[in-house]
Amino acid sequence: MSIPRLNLLEPETPFFCSWSGGKDCCLALELSAEAGARPAVLFTVMDETGTRSHSHGLTLASLQVQADALGLPLVVRSASWATYEDAFLDGLAEIRGMGIVDGVFGDMTVVGHPEWMAHRTWVERVSSAAGMTAHLPLWEMGGDAVLASQLQHRIRAVIVMTRDVAVSQAFLGRILDETCIEELRAAKCDPTGEGGELHTVVTSTPSFAFALRMVTGAVTEHDGCHFLAIGLEHS
Repeated sequence: MSIPRLNLLEPETPFFCSWSGGKDCCLALELSAEAGARPAVLFTVMDETGTRSHSHGLTLASLQVQADALGLPLVVRSASWATYEDAFLDGLAEIRGMGIVDGVFGDMTVVGHPEWMAHRTWVERVSSAAGMTAHLPLWEMGGDAVLASQLQHRIRAVIVMTRDVAVSQAFLGRILDETCIEELRAAKCDPTGEGGELHTVVTSTPSFAFALRMVTGAVTEHDGCHFLAIGLEHS
């Protein structure tokens, strides 16, 4: 499959990556670095308690291990959904103070989910308000091409959240490989997860300087979603 690469940065441009710890932001970072741009910092917004990341539910310790493996600093803010934008802008101000004015995001076009256009508008608006430019290298690739690129780039992602109305919690803990992708499709679930069907955590990618070990815990339920508690450690 021919995989388009769109909205990439110029070579040697330093950039921050909006980092969830999942597969899409990781691929966006990999594609940008492959094109010659220079990843300089990761940026994550945690929940208001500061203990778990929004949506993916990853601990700060796990996110820090990923950042260490990439050899990058991690900028973190904590916020409720109501205060998310203010916290995001505050984090961008810190990053801009490092001399970085470009950001990479892992969002993509999602067929049947027009709300993602509003999210892109939000990303571009807040970036512009902070004096920065947003880059979305996955945006027009299409879901099949994104998944193919993830596999080609040897990004190992494990499913850590499933939404009950979309997919069985039996997929929790599964590696998103070719077999899993086909099983998700057979179950009428979009394997990209961009409609909120699932979230992942990256446990391996060629850019990691060392291997990570994943420790699994209990499965919990919240707002119609099931979460697998995981911890990432230096192996």
